[in-house]
Amino acid sequence: GINQPAPCYPYDTPMSSFPYSNAYGSVDLNSATRRKNATRENTTTLKAWLYEHKKNPYPTKGEKIMLAIITKMTLTQVSTWFANARRRLKKENKMTWSPRNRSGDDNDDD
Repeated sequence: GINQPAPCYPYDTPMSSFPYSNAYGSVDLNSATRRKNATRENTTTLKAWLYEHKKNPYPTKGEKIMLAIITKMTLTQVSTWFANARRRLKKENKMTWSPRNRSGDDNDDD
């Protein structure tokens, strides 16, 4: 027969040798500082930013990173919170900014 090389499975190595990390360094997934839901304290910070920037409620990537650090939320959570907040304001007819085109509406990557 034909000799075939043994299959290589990248998942054979124990995952403990690859610590999970992100842009802010190593993260312990079981850490008590990891939050699942936004708290009133977090949303107060985000609401304050939103109302200060009502004419243009689209934080830049840098602003979102800063807000994520302050609120101990992930960048995705902050982006999602702003998308939902803008949606709520629009629904309540409290929209004071000119809407973006649909293709870039929810991306928030300014």
